[in-house]
Amino acid sequence: MKAGMSDVKRILFDLGSSEGIPQNSGPSKLTPAGTKSILDPRLRKVLSSQLGIQNVLHMQEVVLEYILSTSSRSRTGDVVLCAPTGSGKTLAYALPIIQDMLDRRMPRLRAIVVVPTRDLANQVFTVLSTLTKPFGIFTLCTIGSSAIAEEALAIPNAEILIATPGRLVDHINNGDYLKLSDVKYLVLDESDRLLEDSYQNWIDVLIPALGRRTYAFDESENRCPVPRASYGILNLAIRPDIAMRTESSFSGLSQANVRKILASATQTRNPMRLYKLDLRDVCFFEPRGFEADEGNRDKISGDRYTVPATMTERGWIIGSLVEKPTALLQLLGWIPLDSDNTRGLKSVLEERLVSQGGTKLVFTNSVDSAHRLCRLLELCAFSLGRSGKVLEMSGTLSAKRRKFVLEAVKEKALSIEGNSTNPPFVVVVCSDILARGMDILSVDTVINYDTPAHISTYLHRAGRTARAGRHGKVFTVLVSNQVRHFRSMVYEAERDKRKVKTIDLKIRTDGDSDHSVIVRNLASLRRVLSSERYGALQRDESLPEFMMHSLCKRGVHETRSKYEDDNPNHNSEDGKAGHKRRRTVIDDVQDVDGVDEDGDVRNAGFLHEILYTQIGRNLLHPPSAS
Repeated sequence: MKAGMSDVKRILFDLGSSEGIPQNSGPSKLTPAGTKSILDPRLRKVLSSQLGIQNVLHMQEVVLEYILSTSSRSRTGDVVLCAPTGSGKTLAYALPIIQDMLDRRMPRLRAIVVVPTRDLANQVFTVLSTLTKPFGIFTLCTIGSSAIAEEALAIPNAEILIATPGRLVDHINNGDYLKLSDVKYLVLDESDRLLEDSYQNWIDVLIPALGRRTYAFDESENRCPVPRASYGILNLAIRPDIAMRTESSFSGLSQANVRKILASATQTRNPMRLYKLDLRDVCFFEPRGFEADEGNRDKISGDRYTVPATMTERGWIIGSLVEKPTALLQLLGWIPLDSDNTRGLKSVLEERLVSQGGTKLVFTNSVDSAHRLCRLLELCAFSLGRSGKVLEMSGTLSAKRRKFVLEAVKEKALSIEGNSTNPPFVVVVCSDILARGMDILSVDTVINYDTPAHISTYLHRAGRTARAGRHGKVFTVLVSNQVRHFRSMVYEAERDKRKVKTIDLKIRTDGDSDHSVIVRNLASLRRVLSSERYGALQRDESLPEFMMHSLCKRGVHETRSKYEDDNPNHNSEDGKAGHKRRRTVIDDVQDVDGVDEDGDVRNAGFLHEILYTQIGRNLLHPPSAS
């Protein structure tokens, strides 16, 4: 960064406060001064009528005042915003952009918002289009869900463009219909994720396309800004196509008029990652609580994280991996806790998820794990007589299915707002695709079924609850050998001297305990996943009821004889044979194809089951006539 890290200004704000903002933004610390909001009355009216927001937060006011005041003085200093998840970062950058465009004379592309995922892009588009539609500002979302030719026809009319990095690069490389000469704002939502991943080297394509970089004015040498071409010998050697196109198409532009805004809950302050963006006159916004680091206030190095005060965090410690599914059912309140073996039962009961009012998000570390766990919970919910929905959300699902899941969660939120009596549960098992930016107001609990490896992943998952001042709970299922890593990881996040409590659970896994529900349904899960491989079931669809009836009935008769024989030692503490059998049930989920290595079905009975399942599915959903 040409401005140098020593030129970075630091502005602190209060979370959750809707008081006025100070008159000036020059000092490194801003305090409420009770001044009148500078938010345009027209925009305030739209916020109230369309989104139900009566007062913007202090953070949003501070960012709005800084951007508008510096723009009025023809300064375009860049903004780096770091705030906890759910604190309103989308409106923090959307409000100044929209207010700056209210009195525009000619429709031009003024702002580009880059987001890492399609689902987050759709969410940002929904918020921005709701705010801009009353003012006739055309907002476009381009994420690859439609043909590039169709999007190319709409882009010349766009004034705010929301895009994923890959599709944005496609439009830059495929024609001159994307005019960037009037762009004033470049927003990187979830900037740390965007900077970590290359996405077709999108930074190397977009930044040169915005124009030539310039050196800052040096008053000591009385030197005017000197243009520096965005291409060079190195670029010609590495990417000659981009370098030559940049010289021919964008040589007359200048980045001096483009303000870059970076927003994330786990904002990177590593200069090496920010270097490619060529930030200038950086202003770093972060919550109060870091005043102790006054000696390094002009540096943005290292990483800091914050946790909302309304979030309750707990760790549930179990003895082994075998107990994880049972612990999850206890967290969901589907099976009772074992009062004889659980320490501190009173405190556990107070923290357990006895409420069925909100949506529960269960996070895993991989797509395959999310799918298997979702299928297992579907079977367990049916066998336990629980009424509700168990849904999967991962990157392998179709856009139609992901939209269906989000709509189901939205319906859950509406039923809660309508004070529905005893609404059915909604459990969404997801990979980290849902961990960033998604705003689901009905989520009251997040469960880390798999412990995240990094604090940033933990905070983004946890940030799906306790949003915008609401209360929420975060539970992490921990095997005993993971406790040390978990405690050291959560220590990195600032939580106002609050600690993450851990609770030891003693879970019985013998045949007479509720763990037998897991054992029976794991045997059924094997057949479900094998049926999916042969096309009798679709991954995008929930399990049909007729199949769950058949599987649960079969599981009751088969599972005990297969995995819990009459060996008298299999239930004892030192019954290694019985313990080995139970571990085999868990391990069977890792090899669930139901076929030999050469692709042959292992037995004819299983083939018949697949065929009859397909027949039942066709009866429920007859294929359309061609």
